[in-house]
Amino acid sequence: MSTTAGNLEAAVEEALLRAGLSAGESLLVGFSGGPDSLCLLGLCLALRRSGPASLPPFSLGLAYLDHGIRAADERWEEGALVSRYARRWGLPLHTGEVEPGLLKGEAERRGLSLEDLARNRRRDFFRRVMEKEGYTRLLLAHHGDDQGETLLMRLLTGSGPGGLGGISPHSGFIIRPLLGVPKRSLLNWLAERDLPYITDSTNQDETFLRNRIRRRLMPPLREFFPHYQRGFSRTAALLREAAAFIREESLKQCPWERAPGGRWTCGVREFFAAPPLLRRQSLFTLYNRTFPGRTRLPGRFLDSLSSAVRGEETGGGRGVRVLLRGHGIRIIQEKNSLFWSRDIVIPRKNQYCCIIEESRDFFAGGTFFSFRAQPAEAPGSRVLPRGLLFDPGAIAFPLIIRTREPGDRIRLSGGTVSLKKLFSSWGIPEALRWRVPVVEDAGGIWGVLAAGFGGKNCLNLSRRGSGTAPAEGGTPYGLFYTRRQN
Repeated sequence: MSTTAGNLEAAVEEALLRAGLSAGESLLVGFSGGPDSLCLLGLCLALRRSGPASLPPFSLGLAYLDHGIRAADERWEEGALVSRYARRWGLPLHTGEVEPGLLKGEAERRGLSLEDLARNRRRDFFRRVMEKEGYTRLLLAHHGDDQGETLLMRLLTGSGPGGLGGISPHSGFIIRPLLGVPKRSLLNWLAERDLPYITDSTNQDETFLRNRIRRRLMPPLREFFPHYQRGFSRTAALLREAAAFIREESLKQCPWERAPGGRWTCGVREFFAAPPLLRRQSLFTLYNRTFPGRTRLPGRFLDSLSSAVRGEETGGGRGVRVLLRGHGIRIIQEKNSLFWSRDIVIPRKNQYCCIIEESRDFFAGGTFFSFRAQPAEAPGSRVLPRGLLFDPGAIAFPLIIRTREPGDRIRLSGGTVSLKKLFSSWGIPEALRWRVPVVEDAGGIWGVLAAGFGGKNCLNLSRRGSGTAPAEGGTPYGLFYTRRQN
């Protein structure tokens, strides 16, 4: 065993132990057939064979997703190599694929980053595999070069301590054992063992910001500071410690509490008595609770909050004022309290959003809706053949009927699932999915109305019993729909 191999195995072993790996755990490796994930897999297999006394025994599985971004021949070659390695080492392989061109088209249509969309789709796929197959940890092959690129991007775009903490070596069920290892060490390890790998052609595409940084900025940095990764890694670790302390302090000094209607509230005096750094962090925390799994909220968006209320930091105001609005959230001041809630996002092409605050009929997305009081024989919110029935008092108005958004999830009897995955499992054509009505109020998603599109009507089990208690003798609300065929 070479010194390089010994160092790499030791790095992976230490990462697994730091993450608290226990005996008998099942590890899922995100595997693409590229050099990074291939080296990570090889090192895990080497550790499993050698069985260090300090490392508990574990099992391995592979997960591979074809994003449908590159040319067909390249994707076929990659998938074939992934399958060969799985057979060679006798490992279970879980595969998935995205319809070719789908992610690119979605990115262009919605004005989003193709990199972010692909990353989110990949994470969703890994999560589904883990839930279905019983894996306990996910191993990803980010390495020292990735960390350096990430830190440089975030530094140049004005990130705070949380962002400058870079990629975390261990977050939740995710472990990144190679985060402190330079890319060249991985390539050397593979060359010593003559293990072939796939080179992703999109890594050469300078349309992507990360690729431009990798190809143009990192080479001169490496020339002037050959060991820059050590400094970057230490800085990131220190800033992760600082960010953890800031998060804890923000919870103490900016005590946001749940309020009726799916909102959060904090006293004006308490909020503005805290340092700006802690105020901002408390809002980041609320955003992550409101939209788990979404991309990070831009820090510059929150900067406007201080200037919007300058001179009124001690509260005592009257009436209701909107202090901050955007990115799907709204913060208002109502007398001496601040209220955080989800906001209505203005729809774009192939999207709709309708607000219901009283009985009414309306038309949206090719569907006719009617919302009205509906006598019922038994209490309880439930699904109807052509709609949903809500207990009186359970809705935190306004009720919203809208198009599915990225990150939307619903809890059904079999567990929590993304609406994108749910619609796909029902076989709803991609061109029709934007029309499927999602029913939401201030507390989140109530359900979906997909029976007219080849799916089912269903309630979010997380919302049953939410809101206020049903009114004694009250008449339930019914939301009914008829799809127009066109």
